[in-house]
Amino acid sequence: MILSYFVNRTSWTNKITYSLPLIFAASILPDTDFIFSPFFPHQTITHSLTLWVLLYAPLLIIKKWKILPYIAATLSHFLIGDIITGDPPLLYGLSDQTFGLPKPWLSDSSVPEYGILFRAIVEAIMVLIFMIVIIYRKDIRSFFSGAYDVKHILVLGIVVFVVFLGGFRSDVVYVLSAHREILYLAYGIVGISEIVFLLLLLKGTSKTQISERIGQKLE
Repeated sequence: MILSYFVNRTSWTNKITYSLPLIFAASILPDTDFIFSPFFPHQTITHSLTLWVLLYAPLLIIKKWKILPYIAATLSHFLIGDIITGDPPLLYGLSDQTFGLPKPWLSDSSVPEYGILFRAIVEAIMVLIFMIVIIYRKDIRSFFSGAYDVKHILVLGIVVFVVFLGGFRSDVVYVLSAHREILYLAYGIVGISEIVFLLLLLKGTSKTQISERIGQKLE
């Protein structure tokens, strides 16, 4: 979600309008494969250009430039996030080649949990950067402020629920069965990061917004 925010915040310079909740929803669509894990593994087809080019091409023809922010949001998930933290098969179905930045510190195959800890640390750093940026810019309004379409927030909620349900089913079972302290640390970092991110979205950070609420109460 944070990647989609930064990508779209810096790409269109207000020339293309978009819905922030829908941007967030589009950005995590690749992770809906958690719910389909019995049929195909996580981070395969839904983390590839192959699938999303096929899905977005008709929408691009119909909606034209209006769909670009949502395409950018989805692609940022695996073209930036997964390349940094993993090895996505960008040409899934056409090639078995995976793409990812070199990670020599994760070369110890005897401790695969290092990869999970690395992703957790990356997530925490991104949340910290996001928090600093939106506090400085004051350009994120609370999701309860009425600034966003309720239907768009509902769509985001449904996508988040699907991802959470699938991830909870696989990750929590894995953590509890592995009994590895490093996993507890990694998921603890993830949990705190996600709580902070959620609070930022629900509470809002704009001083103007806060003063408006106080003024309304005084009236």
